[in-house]
Amino acid sequence: MQFHKFFFDGTDITDLPGSIIHPRQALLLAGADSLLARIASAPPGHIILSQLPSAEAEAVTHLIATGVLRSESGRLYFDCPIILDADRQTLADMTPRHAQRLADILAQHSPQLNAIVASKQDGFPAQRHLYHMLCGSVLDGSVFDHLEEGGLVTTSKPLATGTNCLTILYEDTPALNQFSDLLLCSFNRLRTESCTFVSFGDSNGLRRDFYRWFTCRSTSQTALQDTPLDALLPASLPELLEEAGRQWMRCMNGQALSPEWQTIFQHFGYMEQQRPCVPVYTAAECRTFQQQLDALVAPLLLPELRAVLAEIATCAQLTAIRHGVAPADLANEVYHILFGQINEQLVQCGLFAQPSHTPGEGRYLRCVEMNA
Repeated sequence: MQFHKFFFDGTDITDLPGSIIHPRQALLLAGADSLLARIASAPPGHIILSQLPSAEAEAVTHLIATGVLRSESGRLYFDCPIILDADRQTLADMTPRHAQRLADILAQHSPQLNAIVASKQDGFPAQRHLYHMLCGSVLDGSVFDHLEEGGLVTTSKPLATGTNCLTILYEDTPALNQFSDLLLCSFNRLRTESCTFVSFGDSNGLRRDFYRWFTCRSTSQTALQDTPLDALLPASLPELLEEAGRQWMRCMNGQALSPEWQTIFQHFGYMEQQRPCVPVYTAAECRTFQQQLDALVAPLLLPELRAVLAEIATCAQLTAIRHGVAPADLANEVYHILFGQINEQLVQCGLFAQPSHTPGEGRYLRCVEMNA
Protein backbone atom coordinates (compact mmCIF):
# COMPACT_ATOMS: atom_id res chain seq x y z
CA MET A 1 0.00 0.00 0.00
CA GLN A 2 1.36 3.39 -1.06
CA PHE A 3 0.10 6.85 -0.11
CA HIS A 4 -0.26 10.28 -1.64
CA LYS A 5 0.58 12.92 0.97
CA PHE A 6 -0.94 16.37 1.11
CA PHE A 7 -0.33 19.20 3.56
CA PHE A 8 -2.57 22.02 4.74
CA ASP A 9 0.44 24.02 5.76
CA GLY A 10 0.87 27.13 7.87
CA THR A 11 4.64 26.75 8.21
CA ASP A 12 7.38 28.83 6.59
CA ILE A 13 8.69 26.07 4.33
CA THR A 14 11.80 28.06 3.37
CA ASP A 15 13.22 28.01 6.89
CA LEU A 16 12.89 24.43 8.16
CA PRO A 17 15.84 23.38 10.34
CA GLY A 18 17.86 20.24 9.88
CA SER A 19 16.06 18.64 12.82
CA ILE A 20 12.78 16.88 12.05
CA ILE A 21 9.90 19.14 13.10
CA HIS A 22 7.54 18.94 10.12
CA PRO A 23 5.39 16.11 8.70
CA ARG A 24 7.04 16.57 5.31
CA GLN A 25 10.34 15.59 6.92
CA ALA A 26 8.95 12.80 9.11
CA LEU A 27 7.22 11.09 6.19
CA LEU A 28 10.54 10.83 4.32
CA LEU A 29 12.16 8.74 7.07
CA ALA A 30 13.09 5.12 6.44
CA GLY A 31 10.30 2.82 7.54
CA ALA A 32 7.60 5.49 7.58
CA ASP A 33 5.68 4.23 4.53
CA SER A 34 5.72 0.59 5.58
CA LEU A 35 4.56 1.49 9.09
CA LEU A 36 1.67 3.58 7.76
CA ALA A 37 0.65 0.74 5.46
CA ARG A 38 0.60 -1.78 8.32
CA ILE A 39 -1.49 0.50 10.52
CA ALA A 40 -3.91 1.21 7.64
CA SER A 41 -4.29 -2.49 6.86
CA ALA A 42 -5.08 -3.46 10.46
CA PRO A 43 -8.03 -2.59 12.70
CA PRO A 44 -7.62 0.72 14.58
CA GLY A 45 -5.28 0.28 17.56
CA HIS A 46 -4.16 -3.18 16.49
CA ILE A 47 -0.49 -2.18 16.08
CA ILE A 48 1.28 -2.01 19.45
CA LEU A 49 3.98 0.62 19.87
CA SER A 50 6.29 -1.49 22.04
CA GLN A 51 6.32 -4.32 19.48
CA LEU A 52 7.62 -2.25 16.56
CA PRO A 53 11.02 -3.25 15.17
CA SER A 54 13.90 -0.99 16.12
CA ALA A 55 14.28 0.10 12.48
CA GLU A 56 10.95 1.96 12.79
CA ALA A 57 11.66 3.60 16.16
CA GLU A 58 12.82 6.93 14.74
CA ALA A 59 10.01 7.09 12.21
CA VAL A 60 7.22 6.41 14.71
CA THR A 61 8.62 8.93 17.20
CA HIS A 62 8.57 11.72 14.61
CA LEU A 63 5.27 10.68 13.04
CA ILE A 64 3.65 11.00 16.47
CA ALA A 65 5.35 14.33 17.18
CA THR A 66 4.24 15.79 13.85
CA GLY A 67 0.58 14.77 14.16
CA VAL A 68 0.48 11.93 11.65
CA LEU A 69 0.03 9.20 14.27
CA ARG A 70 -0.89 9.10 17.95
CA SER A 71 -0.41 6.55 20.69
CA GLU A 72 -3.19 5.67 23.12
CA SER A 73 -2.49 3.10 25.85
CA GLY A 74 0.48 1.95 23.83
CA ARG A 75 -1.54 1.36 20.65
CA LEU A 76 -1.13 3.27 17.39
CA TYR A 77 -3.84 5.19 15.55
CA PHE A 78 -3.85 7.69 12.73
CA ASP A 79 -4.13 11.25 14.02
CA CYS A 80 -4.57 12.90 10.63
CA PRO A 81 -7.19 12.46 7.91
CA ILE A 82 -6.60 9.25 6.00
CA ILE A 83 -8.73 8.11 3.08
CA LEU A 84 -8.46 4.51 1.87
CA ASP A 85 -9.98 2.84 -1.15
CA ALA A 86 -12.47 1.28 1.26
CA ASP A 87 -13.79 4.82 1.90
CA ARG A 88 -14.36 5.57 -1.78
CA GLN A 89 -18.03 4.58 -2.01
CA THR A 90 -18.94 6.63 1.06
CA LEU A 91 -17.29 9.69 -0.50
CA ALA A 92 -18.96 8.98 -3.84
CA ASP A 93 -22.32 8.86 -2.12
CA MET A 94 -21.61 12.04 -0.16
CA THR A 95 -19.96 14.57 -2.48
CA PRO A 96 -20.76 14.63 -6.25
CA ARG A 97 -24.48 15.33 -6.06
CA HIS A 98 -23.93 18.25 -3.67
CA ALA A 99 -21.08 19.59 -5.80
CA GLN A 100 -23.21 19.46 -8.95
CA ARG A 101 -26.08 21.31 -7.28
CA LEU A 102 -23.76 24.02 -5.89
CA ALA A 103 -21.97 24.40 -9.23
CA ASP A 104 -25.34 24.88 -10.93
CA ILE A 105 -26.21 27.62 -8.44
CA LEU A 106 -22.96 29.46 -9.15
CA ALA A 107 -23.39 29.06 -12.90
CA GLN A 108 -26.79 30.71 -12.63
CA HIS A 109 -25.04 33.77 -11.20
CA SER A 110 -22.46 34.01 -14.00
CA PRO A 111 -23.42 37.58 -15.01
CA GLN A 112 -22.91 38.88 -11.48
CA LEU A 113 -19.64 36.97 -11.04
CA ASN A 114 -18.24 38.23 -14.34
CA ALA A 115 -19.28 41.79 -13.51
CA ILE A 116 -17.22 41.73 -10.30
CA VAL A 117 -13.94 41.11 -12.13
CA ALA A 118 -14.81 43.11 -15.25
CA SER A 119 -12.80 46.11 -14.03
CA LYS A 120 -9.55 44.14 -14.45
CA GLN A 121 -8.47 45.04 -17.98
CA ASP A 122 -5.10 43.36 -18.47
CA GLY A 123 -5.65 41.21 -21.55
CA PHE A 124 -6.80 38.16 -19.58
CA PRO A 125 -10.48 37.14 -19.78
CA ALA A 126 -12.90 37.18 -16.85
CA GLN A 127 -12.72 33.37 -16.70
CA ARG A 128 -9.02 33.59 -15.81
CA HIS A 129 -9.64 36.15 -13.06
CA LEU A 130 -12.51 34.11 -11.60
CA TYR A 131 -10.24 31.05 -11.67
CA HIS A 132 -7.73 32.79 -9.40
CA MET A 133 -10.00 34.95 -7.28
CA LEU A 134 -12.99 32.61 -6.84
CA CYS A 135 -11.46 29.11 -7.11
CA GLY A 136 -8.44 30.03 -5.05
CA SER A 137 -8.98 33.03 -2.82
CA VAL A 138 -12.68 32.50 -2.03
CA LEU A 139 -13.52 28.78 -2.26
CA ASP A 140 -10.10 27.82 -0.84
CA GLY A 141 -9.92 30.90 1.35
CA SER A 142 -12.76 32.94 2.80
CA VAL A 143 -15.36 30.15 2.54
CA PHE A 144 -12.98 27.95 4.53
CA ASP A 145 -12.87 30.70 7.17
CA HIS A 146 -16.67 30.81 7.38
CA LEU A 147 -16.80 27.05 7.88
CA GLU A 148 -14.12 27.20 10.56
CA GLU A 149 -16.06 29.86 12.44
CA GLY A 150 -18.81 27.29 12.87
CA GLY A 151 -16.34 24.66 14.06
CA LEU A 152 -16.94 22.47 11.02
CA VAL A 153 -13.41 22.45 9.56
CA THR A 154 -9.85 22.85 10.75
CA THR A 155 -7.69 25.43 8.98
CA SER A 156 -4.85 25.44 11.49
CA LYS A 157 -3.07 22.51 13.14
CA PRO A 158 -0.38 23.65 15.60
CA LEU A 159 1.98 20.80 16.45
CA ALA A 160 4.10 20.12 19.52
CA THR A 161 7.20 20.63 17.36
CA GLY A 162 6.30 24.30 16.84
CA THR A 163 5.11 23.91 13.26
CA ASN A 164 1.56 24.26 11.94
CA CYS A 165 0.48 21.62 9.44
CA LEU A 166 -2.42 19.24 8.88
CA THR A 167 -1.33 16.14 6.96
CA ILE A 168 -3.78 14.30 4.69
CA LEU A 169 -3.05 10.77 3.47
CA TYR A 170 -4.70 9.06 0.49
CA GLU A 171 -4.18 5.47 -0.48
CA ASP A 172 -2.72 5.50 -3.98
CA THR A 173 -5.29 3.79 -6.18
CA PRO A 174 -6.55 4.86 -9.63
CA ALA A 175 -10.16 5.09 -8.44
CA LEU A 176 -9.32 7.08 -5.31
CA ASN A 177 -7.10 9.49 -7.25
CA GLN A 178 -10.31 10.95 -8.68
CA PHE A 179 -10.82 12.51 -5.24
CA SER A 180 -7.23 13.62 -4.69
CA ASP A 181 -4.63 14.19 -7.40
CA LEU A 182 -7.04 14.81 -10.27
CA LEU A 183 -9.29 17.53 -8.80
CA LEU A 184 -8.68 21.27 -9.10
CA CYS A 185 -8.30 21.98 -5.39
CA SER A 186 -4.60 22.59 -4.72
CA PHE A 187 -3.70 26.17 -3.81
CA ASN A 188 0.02 27.03 -3.55
CA ARG A 189 1.03 30.41 -2.14
CA LEU A 190 4.64 31.51 -1.54
CA ARG A 191 4.77 34.91 0.12
CA THR A 192 7.65 37.39 0.07
CA GLU A 193 7.71 40.83 1.65
CA SER A 194 6.67 42.45 -1.63
CA CYS A 195 4.54 39.88 -3.45
CA THR A 196 3.05 36.38 -3.34
CA PHE A 197 3.66 33.80 -6.05
CA VAL A 198 0.47 31.79 -6.49
CA SER A 199 -0.63 28.74 -8.44
CA PHE A 200 -3.89 26.82 -8.36
CA GLY A 201 -4.70 23.49 -9.98
CA ASP A 202 -4.67 19.75 -9.46
CA SER A 203 -1.93 17.67 -7.81
CA ASN A 204 -1.28 15.33 -10.72
CA GLY A 205 2.44 16.03 -10.97
CA LEU A 206 5.17 18.34 -9.72
CA ARG A 207 4.43 21.92 -10.71
CA ARG A 208 7.19 24.07 -12.10
CA ASP A 209 6.58 26.98 -9.77
CA PHE A 210 8.43 28.71 -6.95
CA TYR A 211 6.37 27.07 -4.19
CA ARG A 212 7.28 23.55 -5.29
CA TRP A 213 10.95 24.40 -5.84
CA PHE A 214 11.35 25.96 -2.41
CA THR A 215 9.38 23.11 -0.79
CA CYS A 216 11.65 20.49 -2.39
CA ARG A 217 14.79 22.32 -1.34
CA SER A 218 13.61 22.89 2.24
CA THR A 219 12.97 19.16 2.72
CA SER A 220 16.10 18.03 0.82
CA GLN A 221 14.09 16.37 -1.94
CA THR A 222 15.85 16.00 -5.26
CA ALA A 223 12.91 16.89 -7.52
CA LEU A 224 13.01 19.98 -9.77
CA GLN A 225 16.79 19.86 -10.00
CA ASP A 226 19.01 21.77 -12.42
CA THR A 227 16.76 24.82 -12.66
CA PRO A 228 18.19 28.34 -13.06
CA LEU A 229 17.48 28.91 -9.35
CA ASP A 230 19.82 26.08 -8.40
CA ALA A 231 22.69 28.11 -9.82
CA LEU A 232 22.17 30.63 -6.97
CA LEU A 233 22.63 28.04 -4.22
CA PRO A 234 24.02 27.75 -1.57
CA ALA A 235 22.34 31.06 -0.73
CA SER A 236 19.91 30.55 2.16
CA LEU A 237 16.37 29.79 1.05
CA PRO A 238 14.76 32.73 2.93
CA GLU A 239 17.27 35.14 1.39
CA LEU A 240 16.73 33.68 -2.07
CA LEU A 241 12.95 33.93 -1.74
CA GLU A 242 13.11 37.60 -0.74
CA GLU A 243 15.44 38.29 -3.63
CA ALA A 244 12.84 36.76 -5.97
CA GLY A 245 10.29 39.19 -4.54
CA ARG A 246 12.63 42.15 -4.94
CA GLN A 247 13.40 41.20 -8.54
CA TRP A 248 9.69 40.90 -9.34
CA MET A 249 9.17 44.38 -7.91
CA ARG A 250 11.91 45.68 -10.20
CA CYS A 251 10.04 44.17 -13.14
CA MET A 252 6.75 45.76 -12.05
CA ASN A 253 8.48 49.13 -11.64
CA GLY A 254 9.80 49.00 -15.21
CA GLN A 255 13.40 48.40 -14.20
CA ALA A 256 15.65 46.10 -16.16
CA LEU A 257 16.36 42.64 -14.77
CA SER A 258 19.65 40.83 -15.00
CA PRO A 259 19.75 38.04 -17.61
CA GLU A 260 20.01 35.64 -14.67
CA TRP A 261 16.64 36.64 -13.18
CA GLN A 262 14.98 36.95 -16.59
CA THR A 263 15.92 33.31 -17.17
CA ILE A 264 14.61 32.29 -13.74
CA PHE A 265 11.20 33.96 -14.18
CA GLN A 266 10.86 32.56 -17.69
CA HIS A 267 11.80 29.04 -16.61
CA PHE A 268 9.17 29.04 -13.86
CA GLY A 269 6.48 30.45 -16.13
CA TYR A 270 6.01 33.93 -14.69
CA MET A 271 7.50 35.90 -17.59
CA GLU A 272 7.86 35.82 -21.38
CA GLN A 273 9.96 38.20 -23.47
CA GLN A 274 10.93 40.14 -20.35
CA ARG A 275 7.29 40.84 -19.44
CA PRO A 276 4.89 39.16 -16.97
CA CYS A 277 2.81 36.49 -18.70
CA VAL A 278 0.47 35.82 -15.77
CA PRO A 279 -2.20 37.98 -14.12
CA VAL A 280 -0.76 40.38 -11.55
CA TYR A 281 -3.14 41.71 -8.90
CA THR A 282 -2.59 44.70 -6.66
CA ALA A 283 -3.42 44.30 -2.98
CA ALA A 284 -6.44 46.58 -3.50
CA GLU A 285 -7.72 44.43 -6.38
CA CYS A 286 -7.32 41.24 -4.35
CA ARG A 287 -9.18 42.76 -1.44
CA THR A 288 -12.02 44.17 -3.55
CA PHE A 289 -12.52 41.08 -5.69
CA GLN A 290 -12.38 38.69 -2.75
CA GLN A 291 -14.79 40.72 -0.62
CA GLN A 292 -17.33 41.16 -3.42
CA LEU A 293 -17.13 37.54 -4.56
CA ASP A 294 -17.43 36.25 -1.02
CA ALA A 295 -20.44 38.48 -0.35
CA LEU A 296 -22.19 36.95 -3.37
CA VAL A 297 -21.02 33.34 -3.12
CA ALA A 298 -20.94 32.53 0.60
CA PRO A 299 -24.71 32.86 1.21
CA LEU A 300 -25.37 30.66 -1.83
CA LEU A 301 -23.07 27.83 -0.74
CA LEU A 302 -22.78 27.80 3.04
CA PRO A 303 -26.16 26.30 4.05
CA GLU A 304 -25.65 23.14 2.01
CA LEU A 305 -21.92 22.93 2.78
CA ARG A 306 -22.62 23.13 6.49
CA ALA A 307 -25.21 20.37 6.29
CA VAL A 308 -22.88 18.03 4.37
CA LEU A 309 -19.85 18.59 6.59
CA ALA A 310 -21.87 18.18 9.78
CA GLU A 311 -22.63 14.61 8.69
CA ILE A 312 -18.97 13.58 8.85
CA ALA A 313 -18.89 13.02 12.60
CA THR A 314 -21.56 10.34 12.20
CA CYS A 315 -19.86 8.51 9.30
CA ALA A 316 -18.53 5.66 11.41
CA GLN A 317 -17.65 3.68 8.29
CA LEU A 318 -14.89 6.13 7.31
CA THR A 319 -11.39 4.97 8.27
CA ALA A 320 -10.39 8.31 9.80
CA ILE A 321 -13.45 8.44 12.06
CA ARG A 322 -12.82 4.87 13.25
CA HIS A 323 -9.27 5.93 14.18
CA GLY A 324 -10.61 8.84 16.22
CA VAL A 325 -9.41 11.59 13.89
CA ALA A 326 -11.15 14.87 14.73
CA PRO A 327 -14.18 15.29 12.43
CA ALA A 328 -13.20 18.90 11.71
CA ASP A 329 -9.79 17.71 10.47
CA LEU A 330 -11.40 15.21 8.12
CA ALA A 331 -13.96 17.81 7.03
CA ASN A 332 -11.06 19.94 5.78
CA GLU A 333 -10.35 17.30 3.14
CA VAL A 334 -14.00 16.52 2.38
CA TYR A 335 -14.53 20.21 1.69
CA HIS A 336 -11.49 20.14 -0.62
CA ILE A 337 -13.17 17.31 -2.52
CA LEU A 338 -16.43 19.25 -2.72
CA PHE A 339 -15.00 22.50 -3.99
CA GLY A 340 -12.63 20.62 -6.32
CA GLN A 341 -15.68 18.95 -7.90
CA ILE A 342 -17.43 22.32 -8.06
CA ASN A 343 -14.40 23.80 -9.83
CA GLU A 344 -14.33 20.98 -12.37
CA GLN A 345 -17.99 21.58 -13.21
CA LEU A 346 -17.46 25.32 -13.62
CA VAL A 347 -14.41 24.84 -15.83
CA GLN A 348 -16.48 22.56 -18.04
CA CYS A 349 -19.31 25.06 -18.36
CA GLY A 350 -16.89 27.89 -19.20
CA LEU A 351 -17.27 30.06 -16.11
CA PHE A 352 -13.65 29.37 -15.08
CA ALA A 353 -10.57 29.22 -17.30
CA GLN A 354 -9.42 25.79 -18.47
CA PRO A 355 -5.90 24.98 -17.20
CA SER A 356 -4.03 22.89 -19.75
CA HIS A 357 -2.30 19.68 -18.72
CA THR A 358 1.50 19.65 -18.74
CA PRO A 359 2.99 16.13 -18.59
CA GLY A 360 4.67 15.55 -15.25
CA GLU A 361 3.24 18.77 -13.79
CA GLY A 362 -0.55 18.47 -13.96
CA ARG A 363 -3.12 21.18 -14.65
CA TYR A 364 -2.54 24.57 -13.04
CA LEU A 365 -2.39 28.30 -13.67
CA ARG A 366 -0.13 30.87 -12.05
CA CYS A 367 -0.64 34.46 -10.92
CA VAL A 368 1.18 36.97 -8.73
CA GLU A 369 -0.42 39.03 -5.97
CA MET A 370 1.31 42.24 -4.91
CA ASN A 371 1.30 42.82 -1.17
CA ALA A 372 0.84 46.58 -1.44
